[in-house]
Amino acid sequence: MKKHLSVLALCARNNLHTVIGLLCAMCASETLVFRLNWNKYLTYLTVDCRTFEDTLHWVPQLCFVFLMLLMIQLSSSGDQNHSTGYALRRLRIPEKTAVLWKAVYNVVCLLLFWAVQTAAVLGLGYWYTRLLDPQSVSAQTLFLAFYRDPFLHNLLPLGNWTRYYCIAALLAAAGFSASLMTYKLRRGSRYGWIMPLFSCILLGVYFRQGVGHWSVDVFGVLAAAAVMGVDAFYCWENAYYEE
Repeated sequence: MKKHLSVLALCARNNLHTVIGLLCAMCASETLVFRLNWNKYLTYLTVDCRTFEDTLHWVPQLCFVFLMLLMIQLSSSGDQNHSTGYALRRLRIPEKTAVLWKAVYNVVCLLLFWAVQTAAVLGLGYWYTRLLDPQSVSAQTLFLAFYRDPFLHNLLPLGNWTRYYCIAALLAAAGFSASLMTYKLRRGSRYGWIMPLFSCILLGVYFRQGVGHWSVDVFGVLAAAAVMGVDAFYCWENAYYEE
């Protein structure tokens, strides 16, 4: 078990500081954009929540793309970084096992991204309510915004519990696919990039879905499971990719 934890530690040492820096830059950028435009958000928490999303949604989207690129770069670091490759060989960890642990690390980073973005939006929302006339807000004003706006709702689905499972599953699929991408490309597949791209598209689609029927979320979970299943099949079961 110690060898496996060493693989996780190696992943964290390679780019955890970059991930944390990216998350800090995301929060700082959103705060700056919000401060420069807060007077335009008069209807953000009361009538039209789209104002908030239309102004800020590009920041987390851009940061998510950078984070996925970091995940993919980490997956190929064994080939590009001699010290990383040497460390993995010294630990005598099978390549497939190392890829799985990289996938676990990727998923943890993506879940951290989700948590930090949710906390940032809650903080900005609370800040805005403090700027409004106390008579125009209530204890439920902030949380009503998370029901009205699709972007906010998918960050914090509140009572829509199936959406939590759906978004978590889609993030897991994205992290798993990013880790397996280079593994497949090294074994001759010309389409290793398809699953990470498909996972990102699914996430983009779901972050535009408002409160819906639980069947919509079940479909998202099944789609995420299908992505991970296809990746696992071609990397572990298909003889074409066997070493």
